[in-house]
Amino acid sequence: MNLKSIRRKAEKILNLLQESNDLSRDEEIEVSILLTDNEHIAFLNEEYRQSKGATDVLSFPNDASFPTPGHFFLGDLAISLEKAKEQALENGLKRSDEITILLVHSFLHLLGYTHEGEKSGGDNEDGVKMRSKEQEILQKLGFTHGLMGR
Repeated sequence: MNLKSIRRKAEKILNLLQESNDLSRDEEIEVSILLTDNEHIAFLNEEYRQSKGATDVLSFPNDASFPTPGHFFLGDLAISLEKAKEQALENGLKRSDEITILLVHSFLHLLGYTHEGEKSGGDNEDGVKMRSKEQEILQKLGFTHGLMGR
């Protein structure tokens, strides 16, 4: 998966989130995506989440301190390409499909969806909402399952 295809996939996901009214259609949406390795994402994970080790994706929502009319900066996200490859192999997917799943999951976090406090795929109310929205978007992209519930 090259950078252009990741950008196209991210734009498609943002369009689907606009269609489902999770994002305004009246604003230009911006998101920053860092593609990195396990070492760097482990550093970020410890620095910002006080959690040791590499993770697949980190999401940093915009705090909207300085809003710009007609423009919405959704936030930043970081994806470990190494972890995406590992998880793709574990789940019988192409790395590009795993990256798509990670994009959907992280965009939902940027929008305020959460599954904190659960480890088994969304047994709490917030987790159920996030899993449902993740499934909705991924089904529109042709996937049968997402990151939650693995």
